[in-house]
Order: sequence, then structure tokens, then C-alpha cells
Amino acid sequence: MARRIQPNPGIVSFLFLILAALHLNAQVTLTQADMPAVNDTFRISTAVDISGQDPSLTGAAYTWDYSGLSALSQTLDTFLPMSTVPALYQLFFNNPLDPNKANLARKMPMLNLIPGFEIGDVYEFYRNNAQSFSFLGYAGELSGIPLAVKYDQPDVWYRFPLNFGAHDSSRSVFSLSLPGLGSFYSDRKRWNTVDGWGQLSTPFGTFQVLRQRSEVEEYDSLFLDTLGSGFGIQRLFTEYKWLAQGYGLPVLQVTAEGPLVTVTYLDSALAQGTPVTYQALDPWGLRVSVDQESGQLLLRMRSPLDGPAECGLYDLGGRRLMQVPLHLVQGENAQSLRPDSPLAPGVYLLRLSLGNRSIMEKVLVP
Repeated sequence: MARRIQPNPGIVSFLFLILAALHLNAQVTLTQADMPAVNDTFRISTAVDISGQDPSLTGAAYTWDYSGLSALSQTLDTFLPMSTVPALYQLFFNNPLDPNKANLARKMPMLNLIPGFEIGDVYEFYRNNAQSFSFLGYAGELSGIPLAVKYDQPDVWYRFPLNFGAHDSSRSVFSLSLPGLGSFYSDRKRWNTVDGWGQLSTPFGTFQVLRQRSEVEEYDSLFLDTLGSGFGIQRLFTEYKWLAQGYGLPVLQVTAEGPLVTVTYLDSALAQGTPVTYQALDPWGLRVSVDQESGQLLLRMRSPLDGPAECGLYDLGGRRLMQVPLHLVQGENAQSLRPDSPLAPGVYLLRLSLGNRSIMEKVLVP
């Protein structure tokens, strides 16, 4: 007669813990189903800063701890069906004969696509299918004139299935004529690499994630009819994205362009009194213009408090061109700054720091 062996409860519990640990540290795979869908709504917080973290650190079975991030403002974004988009924009982005037609749209109030020109009532367009999730372009109004800007080829953010070690690239170009103003051209090259997987902690929770690093090289050219001249801008920036199954957007994203670092993450509703908008807004209302005769920079802002501040000017490569101490008063401020040497036409970054707070603003020198 065979003897029946009773399982040892201690061994069973130990094996269960091992299996649970292996599951928690397993690599995830992302597909089309993990991307935004029609009518999905996301709360996205913008952090004050990166809290001393190095976003380049990564690896297999890696642990990232960004739980100390502190939100400065929050956006509420919704992805819309193409049927809700104005008919004129659908001609560009929802043409049934176009193999790269959009199937998602997102509404934004403003876009600083072209330095010095604000485009309002903006829509962004995306395509999500079994092969990839891609950004297709923008549409909006400039001084009441509707504009549509569509890349010749999609800017591919993710290719599916997305797994650790995957890498790909894409190139996207568009040109835009602005009647009576000039023309704008943009050539974007993107290299994506999934360079890590593991566990990520943010103020929103703890997630099993893939980490994708994207190196983006972009050349923008602007010609102004009013000046009869133009200039080119070479941009280099890195996007770090931590992606979890079923969350639609990155649970954390860090974008670094020279000294400018932007940190956003998925979040729950913030405490009452925290600015919640449809676009992350500069809480200081910083605005910078250039006096073409004197070459001075004219700054206007609302300071949250009295105190000493520092103002730095950088080129897009991160080289500091000027550092000036300021004293701000609580409320409205106006300052005039003279760079150490005349600025060549182009785009620069101005960084204003007050206490442990800092903000950046792009400056166009025509």
C-alpha cells in the first residue's frame, strides 16, 4: 500500500514566497492595449525638481525610487475620438486613404511650437495600432487662422511588443508656411532603446516597469518675412520614460535638454489649492522679450515672495552665457538685463532661481 505524503506547510509557504518574489521582479511586456484609448483621462503632476536623482541610471531588475517628488502643478488630460475634432483638421489627420491616419486626439489650450508665436486651441494627434504608438502632428489657430502641421512620417514613440533590449528609430519632417509672417521647418530624428526593467516608486505608487530612453535630435528652421532673414536651431534632448502595463501614459517621464529638466508623473488628485489646469503653467508668469536696439533682456514675472534670486542665460548646448543676481519683491516684478556680449540670432534658455525653486523660459533673439 502506497504511503500518502502530507505536504509540509512551512515548505509550501516558503515556495509561495519565492514564486511571489519572482512574479514581482518579472519583466513586463507592453502592447497596444497598454496605450491611451478614447475617453481615457489622466492626472499628470509636474514636479518641482528631480530631487537629486540621476535619470540615466538603469539596468535589469533595477529599483528606482522617485517617491520623494513634490508636485508643483497638475494637468487633467483626456484623449478624444476623432469624431469630436473640427472637420478641417480631420481632412489632414483622419483621411481614410492615409495609411498613417490618426485614431486619437488630445486637446491643449496653447502650443509654443514656433518661438515667438503662440498657437491656441490646439489638438495633438496620435495613432495607436498593433505595431506602434506614434505622434502625428498638431493643429490649432494662429491669430484666428487655422493651421495643421503633420509629419511626413510618424514620430514613433513605441514599437510593439515592447520588451527589454528593444531598440528602433524614426525620422519625421514637416514644413509650415505662415502667410505674411514666414515659414517654419522641422526635421526630427528619434532613437529609442528599452534599457531597463524593474520596480519604480513615485508618489502615486509602486509599479513594475520597462524603462525606455529616447535620444532626439531636431533641427528647426525659422524664416521671418518681416525681417527678410531666418536662422536654424539644433536641438538635442533625452526622454526617459517608465512604462507600466495598463496605465496608458508613462508613470514617470524625465526630459532633459541642456540644463532644462522637466519631470512629470501620473498622480491622484492633489490637495485643494494646487493649480489644476489643462496644461502645466508657469506659476510665476515669467515672460522674456528682447529689446532689439539695446540687446537687453526684459523680464516680467510674479514672485511668490521677497528675496534674492539668480538669473542665468544658456545656449541650447547648456553653456552658460550670463549669471546675474536679482532681488525680487512679492508680486509683480520687471527687470532689464544686459548680456555680457551681443547674442547671435537663435533660441536661448533663461533660468530664474529663487530659494529652492527654479523655472526656465525660452528666449527668441531674432
